[in-house]
Amino acid sequence: MDYIKRVLVFWLTFLLATVVDYSTFTLQFDALAWFIDIPSLVIVSIPAWYYAISSTPPNSYALSRKLIKIGQLQATQKERDNAISFIRLFGNISLLMGVIWTATSFIIIGRNLDDLSTIGPASSVAFLPLLYGLISKALCYVAEERIVHITTIVPEGLSMEISPKPSWGKVAGVLIGILLLMGSFTSYFFMEEDSNLNEQPYFLSLGEFTVTIKDGKRLKTQIQLLLSDELPLEFLVIRRPQVEDIIITELRNLSAKEVMSPSSHAQIEQTIIKKLSHIFPQDPEWDDLKPLKRVLFNKEFYLTDN
Repeated sequence: MDYIKRVLVFWLTFLLATVVDYSTFTLQFDALAWFIDIPSLVIVSIPAWYYAISSTPPNSYALSRKLIKIGQLQATQKERDNAISFIRLFGNISLLMGVIWTATSFIIIGRNLDDLSTIGPASSVAFLPLLYGLISKALCYVAEERIVHITTIVPEGLSMEISPKPSWGKVAGVLIGILLLMGSFTSYFFMEEDSNLNEQPYFLSLGEFTVTIKDGKRLKTQIQLLLSDELPLEFLVIRRPQVEDIIITELRNLSAKEVMSPSSHAQIEQTIIKKLSHIFPQDPEWDDLKPLKRVLFNKEFYLTDN
């Protein structure tokens, strides 16, 4: 149970580090979604799981699990070494998979630089496999050290009597469950969101905005709207003055801390999308009920004194 407590403390610390905006000391739970990507988790964990089980003695996984869960335990030297081998191999392969897939992701990003506005979001996702690999390696290192320090070595005759055959049915069930979960999440995030985007997305360039924010400073930025269809694009073009007025109002309500905090930019974008969505009719001519997909800031927010 001590190891489980340590893992919970780790995840609580990670949660606080991701959702707290320390510039304003406010909670930004939307930021937690930036660190969750099921495909990245799968491509790191499944190869690590497979190679760790197939490259160590059959009972290594069961031994490692039991040695971690029980506070004080007796085991033979061979049993302890097998458990440590499994944990160490799982952590090392997770880290290597993270490095490999992050490097692969950046190669793909480099081959598709037609739209520079997508580099930021794409790079964030590209780093997630490496993050998952580092987290897995850290947890495995703590588990390995725990086994080394709490296990008492006993003669070979006093075995833990763990079955040498791993439960491959359970392992297969877990892998299938992860794959199904990945499919459902992929279907939701990509088919629900991106399937509404045609092969050629539609952009509405609104040009440069210069406004005075709450702190008295002047804010400059360039904004484009990304839509899923030509009809909502034409709808907003006709109402462009109303669109610009809503954006200017939202920008004026910002503070310098919000502008300078990268964690607030996604919230700013979602707020503008929510406000602009009220312009669309309740029964539109187009199929997509949420045609406004992104508010793209083509330049970083630029602050100057009046």
